[in-house]
Amino acid sequence: MRCRMINKFLAKLDIKKKLIFLGYAITVPILIVICIMLFISNLNSSKKSQIESTQKELSSLNDSLNIVLEDIKNLSTYISINEQITKLLTTSDDTINNNPQLWYDYAPMQIIHDMISIEGYIKTIAIYPENNIRPYLRGLDGSSYNSDFKNLKSSKLYNQTLLSSNNMLWQNFNKGTNELYDYNRTDKLVLSRIIYDISRTKILGYLVIGCSTDKFYDIIEHNIKFDDETVIIFNSRGDNILTYGDLNSKLNNYLLSQEFQDILKKSSNTYIEHSNHTIYLSKTNENSTIACKIVPSFKILNNLIVLIDWPLSLFIGVLISLLPILMLLSKIITAPLINLSKNMEKFSKGDFEQYIIINSNDELAQVGKCFNNMVDNIKILIEENYIIKLKEQESELLALQAQINPHFLYNTLNSLYWQALNEGYEELAESVLSLSDLFRLVLNQGQKEVPIAKEMLLVRKYLEVQNLRFYNRLTYSIKVDKNVEDFIIPKLVIQPFVENAIVHAFENTSSDCEISIIVKQINDYIEFRISDTGIGMTQEKINQLFDRESEFYQKQRIGGYAIKNIMERLELKYKSKFSLFIESKENIGTTIILIIYKNVGM
Repeated sequence: MRCRMINKFLAKLDIKKKLIFLGYAITVPILIVICIMLFISNLNSSKKSQIESTQKELSSLNDSLNIVLEDIKNLSTYISINEQITKLLTTSDDTINNNPQLWYDYAPMQIIHDMISIEGYIKTIAIYPENNIRPYLRGLDGSSYNSDFKNLKSSKLYNQTLLSSNNMLWQNFNKGTNELYDYNRTDKLVLSRIIYDISRTKILGYLVIGCSTDKFYDIIEHNIKFDDETVIIFNSRGDNILTYGDLNSKLNNYLLSQEFQDILKKSSNTYIEHSNHTIYLSKTNENSTIACKIVPSFKILNNLIVLIDWPLSLFIGVLISLLPILMLLSKIITAPLINLSKNMEKFSKGDFEQYIIINSNDELAQVGKCFNNMVDNIKILIEENYIIKLKEQESELLALQAQINPHFLYNTLNSLYWQALNEGYEELAESVLSLSDLFRLVLNQGQKEVPIAKEMLLVRKYLEVQNLRFYNRLTYSIKVDKNVEDFIIPKLVIQPFVENAIVHAFENTSSDCEISIIVKQINDYIEFRISDTGIGMTQEKINQLFDRESEFYQKQRIGGYAIKNIMERLELKYKSKFSLFIESKENIGTTIILIIYKNVGM
């Protein structure tokens, strides 16, 4: 149905508009496919670039966080290996507990306080000795630690720290009371660490350093581009120790799932697509914290919407630039057709001299050649029809002149034959009979074409009559190949040449006359060779015979037929598929050679 509608629509358009329409019909789908492929390619490329960019940003964020975390780790290491603190943790003298300033007297706590003051984000520090020495508990922000180390050792935080690979663990503690703090004034990120002796075989104490989360939030804020992005910091166990931004319940449940925990343990730097979000992970080493950035997937797509401008601009640009190109092409194609149409219109009005000038070899040039051939063929047809018309008029005139009943002529000649025979003039009787047969063959009930055998019989009867005229001075021979006797040729095309040989070659001479007629097939054509031993002719006269413009050609007669008529009859029958040659030498004789191509005549 649609094809019919399209065909109906195209039928109403001229060729120029059809070419423009078809040009767009072909180009637009291809252009759409190209633009879609280009958009997809740019989308994937941009998405890949976005992923790489986000991973670099997250890696940079993780490096910034690790700088702070490493500073805190370094402080914990300093405390864990300090000789003075180690002595306090290994002493067996319980009496020093009576000294309220024992940590300041026996350990470099003032130096540690100065270090904490320089950093500014460390808010609490606690050292719990295993040898019953009074713990060091300090809260710079007014927070207070749980002083009961025995109770703390049974806490989840202590046991998790003890089981961690490097006996260090980061954990988050919110504002308020919990297992670590009797009262915590601000949200903190806490590093807990088991203190060992130098051989790492004996636990000497437990160290806890609390840092304000504001420091980490400040670092994260400088690395966040959009409000709907979320950053989460996981410790080495996979626990969420810091969250910046909002999380929906579906994503939160996924982050708590065993599937995600396995990814955290196995992967260092990767990304995951989940719940219309992209989750990026960055991990420095096996024991380090893991930075996680969650970006809504539609945010990536929104960034890529800008990339539609390029394919769309390409699409519109090509469509606009295609119009003048198609118009130029249609003009190039239709210009010859318009020229052809004008020439055909003039031709239809009778101007038969219209020809197309051909300057190329394409299909339009072929159309022009066909038109030129058509003009030539029509002109030839008109000329042929004109000749046929003249022939018909000539035949009508001859028919009027031959209204005498042929039977009257035959009966008269027959009466003369029997009268001569009865009087004893046998030779005269045979001549009259030959003349009667000749008339019968010439008239032949109006047939225009006859077999070669019949034409040769007519020639033989003609020569018999002429032999009587020349008192037996005429000798002749006729040889015809058996395989060509049934081949059809126009009637009276050979006899006129024989008559010409007698009239022009022997009529004005007293010498004997010899005529030879040979008909044979050579390859795919038939050759008629008529030779005489007459007076011959010069080459100049031969040339005049073939020069249709010469007066000699127009007036030359061959036994009642102008050579012009013989040539026209052969051309009507065989077109250009025949050949006529004349070979002659003065006082020696003349040979006329007529070649008819067999595959045309049949």
